Parts: sequence; structure tokens; C-alpha cells
Amino acid sequence: MARVAGVSVATISRVINKKAGVSELAAAKVAKAIEELDYQPSLLGKNLRRSHTKLVIVFIPTISNTFFSKVVLGMEAKAHENDYNIIICDTRSEKAIEHKYIELIRNRFVDGAIFLSSSLESAEMIKLSQNYPIVQCCEFNDDIDVPCVSIDNEKAAYEITKHLIKLGHKKIALITADDKLNASSMYHSARLREQGYKRALSESKIRANEEYIKRGKYNFKSGQLAMNELLELKSAPTAVFAVADTIAIGALKACRGKGLEVPKDVAIAGFDDISFSTMVEPPLTTIAQPQFDLGYKAMELLIERIGSGTPQRRKVILEHELVIRGTTF
Repeated sequence: MARVAGVSVATISRVINKKAGVSELAAAKVAKAIEELDYQPSLLGKNLRRSHTKLVIVFIPTISNTFFSKVVLGMEAKAHENDYNIIICDTRSEKAIEHKYIELIRNRFVDGAIFLSSSLESAEMIKLSQNYPIVQCCEFNDDIDVPCVSIDNEKAAYEITKHLIKLGHKKIALITADDKLNASSMYHSARLREQGYKRALSESKIRANEEYIKRGKYNFKSGQLAMNELLELKSAPTAVFAVADTIAIGALKACRGKGLEVPKDVAIAGFDDISFSTMVEPPLTTIAQPQFDLGYKAMELLIERIGSGTPQRRKVILEHELVIRGTTF
């Protein structure tokens, strides 16, 4: 470009970076050369010279779940307000994939990271957070000193179980994720939701029947399989609380397959309020999480953390809502 414009490299740099000390004639020559060459400055090089990349990495267990999609939209909105961009990493809940992407953090290709779930052990997450800006969103490990944004999962599960009890149900099953598969924060919400379910039963003097607790994964198929097992019990439950809408919709499908009516024969309640919860028939009773706001707030905390450079702990709990629909009337 210097050759085309007929000026020095230093002059070009001053024009591009809008610094003083350049004549109008020289500035005009540089502008003409930029237009002729269709020159685009390297934002990566510019940001690296400023010791930041303006990139944030988001760890997501599965991009196919619409719940996470809306959370990421919230993150993206806040990121763009602050001239940041995000890199989405679908880990498929596999340690090897997560560790591969973590190298982007360690090599400082990004300014920070948000974990929507993680397979990292507590010690690994603590070490990572001590050296790099990290925020946990939705799923979090309460034993480590890392900023996080979530809802009160225990309280929400308690409320939806109490709703089933108030409808007259005493044989209430729980379909949850198998927290025994992983001791990390990945299944923390499932543990809290199970605690809320059991607290509601205990408060109402209803014995928690272990036969009624089925463990699997956060997906449709797992809900189907668990519901089929519950329906085969000698004393089958009259109501089911699933810790995710995807699981609940699978349970609804299983009931249909057995010729049962929901909620006449079996009441079903879910958790999350994903878009599909209003598309099934009957529409699903669930706990609505503020998905967009969860992501927006998590990104806000991360940008604050990047700016301050200090590992200040902040735990933000957002409000949830019990949404009563056709599966529990």
C-alpha cells in the first residue's frame, strides 16, 4: 500500500489509526490507495496489540437443544453491545472435546469463557478460573469460587411438585439425569431438582418411593424409556415430574403409545419451557426459565470480569415461573 500511495508505512499507520501529524494531501493519497486495493485492516492483529481478541468462547453440551439456543442468543446480544463476538463450542458432553477447546483459552485466542455445563473436575475449573476470566451459566458448581448465573432449581422443583400434590396426586414419579455418571457441575441442576421434589413430598407426608425415581439423560428417548418402565410397575404413578422438557415430552409420547390420556390417566410436568412445550398436545406444564436473560447476564458478568482482571465471585439467581398448561389439569 505504501508503494501505491507514495507515502511511508508510518504515514499509512497514522491515517488508519486516526492519529495526528498527517497532511491533507498524504491522507488523501492513503484513502485513495485503500479504495483501490479494497484494503481491510486486520482486527485480530489490532486487538492482539491491545492484549485482547474481543472473542469469547461458549461451551455448550448440545446445540440441538432449543433451551441452550435461546440462552446463547442472550449472550450474543450482550456481547455485540460491547463489540465482542462469540465462538460456540458444542462439546457433546465429552471431556476430550472440552479439553481441546480449552486450549483456545490457555493460548489466549479468546478473552474469556462461559460454561453452560462442564465435565471439568472442581480442581480443574478452579485452576482455570484463577488464570482466565470464566463464568458458569445455568449449570454451576457451588463449591468453587467462579461467577455464575442460574435460577433456584431446588425451589422451582419444589413448586412444581407441590402443584402436582395439590391436584391430589400422591404417587408422583421423578425422571432425572443420572448425576452418578459425572461428579462435576454438569448434573448439579438435576441434583437440586431432585432435592426440591423430595422436599415437597416430605412436607406433604408422602414417602419418596425409589421405584418412582428413574435416571437417564437429558433427551427425548430417555424420557420414553423411563416412562415405559414406570408404567410397567405394579403400582404405577399417577403423575410424573421430569427435570427437563425434552424428557417430559418423551414421557408424554410413551403414555400415548400405551393408550393413556394425559392428564386424565397420568399428569406430566417438565422443566425449562422450551419452544416445543407449547407445540405438543396437550401443552406441557413446566418451569419457565428466563433463557435469554440467563445468557445476557452471564455475558455481562464475563465482560466485567475481563475488564476488572480480578476473580471476584458473584452469584446471580434469576426468577423462574411455574407455567400451568394442559398436561396437569
